[in-house]
Amino acid sequence: MRYVRNGKKRVPVEKKVVLMMAYARNGRLEEHDHAEALQIPVYLLAYDDPRVIAITMFSYGRRSGTREHPS
Repeated sequence: MRYVRNGKKRVPVEKKVVLMMAYARNGRLEEHDHAEALQIPVYLLAYDDPRVIAITMFSYGRRSGTREHPS
């Protein structure tokens, strides 16, 4: 979370922010609980920040990505 928090600080205050989540870790993330756990920190960094306009799921189609873990 610190990495994302520091990255958001580098974005000028008048700019909008898009965050990414749902990483499948080289196709090896097979446990459903792990996929969920990776998404929670990004959501917590976004939910009360009006600059965050989107959270994208960049590994949606990867083997063991979010598509395979719909919850």
